[in-house]
Amino acid sequence: AITPPIFAFMLAGEQSVIRDQRGAEVEARRAGGSTWHLRLANVFMEHTLVAFGVVITPMYGAILYSELNKPRYEGWRLSHAIIHTRVYGQAAAV
Repeated sequence: AITPPIFAFMLAGEQSVIRDQRGAEVEARRAGGSTWHLRLANVFMEHTLVAFGVVITPMYGAILYSELNKPRYEGWRLSHAIIHTRVYGQAAAV
C-alpha cells in the first residue's frame, strides 16, 4: 500500500533532476562535440526506463531460456521456471 506513493515520489524527483540537468547539458553540447560513448550515456540517462528495458529484457529472456532447457524432474512446472527467472533476474539486475 505504501509502495506506489514512494515510487511516484521518487519518479517525480528523478524527472525534476533530469529536467534541471538538461539545461546544463545543452550548454555543454554547444561548447564542444561529444564522442559516441558519451552520447550513448546521455541517451540512457535521458530515457532511464527504456535503457532498463533494453538491457534487462534480454537478460531475463536468457535466464528463462536457461531455466526451461535444464533437465528437471517430472513434477517441475512452468511456474517454477518463472519464479526462478524472477529471483535470478532481480539478483542480476541489482
